[in-house]
Amino acid sequence: MNRKSKRLANVVGCFCAASLLTALAAGCEPPQPELASSQHVEVLKKVHTVAVLPFVDAPGEGTKGSGLTVVNATIASMYACPEMRVIERGRLDAIANEHDLKISSQLNEADATRLGKLAGADAVILGEVTQYEAQQESGTLVVYAVAGSSTKRYHRVGLSVRVVNVADSSVIYANLGQGVSEKGYSDAAKAAADEAFKSWKQFYDCTRSIKKK
Repeated sequence: MNRKSKRLANVVGCFCAASLLTALAAGCEPPQPELASSQHVEVLKKVHTVAVLPFVDAPGEGTKGSGLTVVNATIASMYACPEMRVIERGRLDAIANEHDLKISSQLNEADATRLGKLAGADAVILGEVTQYEAQQESGTLVVYAVAGSSTKRYHRVGLSVRVVNVADSSVIYANLGQGVSEKGYSDAAKAAADEAFKSWKQFYDCTRSIKKK
């Protein structure tokens, strides 16, 4: 195995979503991704076209639509890599209608894989939003020796993602991501998506967003 593959083997892996969510719910540090098989290294390196399917909304009240926010953030995170192509939702909808498939967060992996294959994707991205909440946090502000109180509102987003190879329906990558932002849920979701895919994306030329600055 070459140096690049060894490095990939240390940071990416294949975990079931249930174990990831259990660790998150328990407040534990999420397990670091590990590679289950050297075959996954070669498969991941060949993934250049993906279909991002609807994410499951976060549990609780006031979280409806959180899945869509995270999907948009995931697409933005993937778009930062010129080597990665994301299939447009309109094309996925057209293919789903043609083949009597309903695209939703409840789409099972077999149908998700079938849809991805029909769309010409190498892999499909599925996921769940595990946290979606805003919290007020107070602190002390000192200006010219005069103390005062300040309150900030932080938006927190957590997600669990998995990448499924359309060739054999196997999960070739899974990870967690968490993001926090004062600006809003969209920024927090983008930070969470960047964290979730960081271990995979570092092996692509993900400089498109940097060049725009």
